[in-house]
Amino acid sequence: MRYSDKIWFGYISVLHSCNYSFLILNSSFLILNCISLPTKLVNCFYKLFKLISYSLTFQILRFSTIFHKISIFRIKKAAVIIFIIVTAATSYSQMFPSIELGGGPSAGWFFNPVKDLNNELRQAGFPEFRESGYLTLGGSGFVDFSSGKDYYRIGGFGTGFLTKESKKINDSLTKAANYSLGMGGIFVEYVKTFGDVFDIHFGAQFATGELKLELYQYGSSYGNYVNIFGELQSNSSSSNISRVFTSKYYSAQPQAGIGILVKRTYYIKLDAGYHIAAMGKWYVDNDVKVDNFPGGITSKGFTINLGINVGLFFR
Repeated sequence: MRYSDKIWFGYISVLHSCNYSFLILNSSFLILNCISLPTKLVNCFYKLFKLISYSLTFQILRFSTIFHKISIFRIKKAAVIIFIIVTAATSYSQMFPSIELGGGPSAGWFFNPVKDLNNELRQAGFPEFRESGYLTLGGSGFVDFSSGKDYYRIGGFGTGFLTKESKKINDSLTKAANYSLGMGGIFVEYVKTFGDVFDIHFGAQFATGELKLELYQYGSSYGNYVNIFGELQSNSSSSNISRVFTSKYYSAQPQAGIGILVKRTYYIKLDAGYHIAAMGKWYVDNDVKVDNFPGGITSKGFTINLGINVGLFFR
């Protein structure tokens, strides 16, 4: 799967998770919040909804035996998830009287320091990467739980960047370098509203991801299959070299931002934060461990992100 495909696949997965996991939950809260009923009557509705939900859940488990074994496992897993969500929703209905949800694509800028990386590339004769930062693309989905006029927010996201540089050394030799980052995780925030349109929010995101460096050196005849396969058959050295270095990492990012509710279904979210990463071991090609890899090559840096979200908002 191509790198860009991974980013959009992560984005679509986040949206589907938010949509399916909270559809029933949000619908029940919406109905009860829009109707002005006495507390006892509202509690009766909650108990009734809870009873119906439990019944449906166990019916799914009961009739799942007609499917294939894999299908049975997936259906039971989905039923358990629905069971947990409904139980949590009804238990905390008084604490969180309404729920909002949204999701959509995002774009940003990652100011990743590459000075140490460029020093290594320069010594090997490879082109250098710009130090002004890189465009990130991805997506996110979130749920807001109301607490008075303000909200507690929890969500998931996926994002990353890819940049490429190449340099022609002479008529018969080219050197190229690709540098990429991909990550996904969750974020939690406190949202302070100012009226029905504006808000400020602050919190943190927690993620895991992969930093990748690809180095290629090839001649003018490298695109010929016979030449490429001939090099592998001869077991001799070649001037055509490729190396792919990867490192998985865990990260935390304190962040703050502003939100604008354009309409009841459109919400713009602008965030800024600093990405702190704990890098893992570096590996090259077929997962061969690399010792003494330069410590200055890391995924840390200042980030800015803009998200355009579509959802249900009831401020």
